[in-house]
Amino acid sequence: MAGRNTLQDKSVNNSSPVKDKIEISEKGLRHGEVVAAKRNLIESLEKSASEKRIQELREKINSGQYFVSSRDIAEAILKLKK
Repeated sequence: MAGRNTLQDKSVNNSSPVKDKIEISEKGLRHGEVVAAKRNLIESLEKSASEKRIQELREKINSGQYFVSSRDIAEAILKLKK
């Protein structure tokens, strides 16, 4: 199938070959990339940011006052691809 990654296991036991297949859609792959980018960004921020700044960001996020533009998210994802 076009646009899908496939993993096949052909040998469950020696007597009868069984084919198991896992398919991940492009949307699923992109979701995984976004989650990974978010995790990497958080780790990077935690390493370089002061505890005070982290607390300020947490408060903004919890109060709904924190906004990241889709452009910034896209740029961060593209940087991870390099």
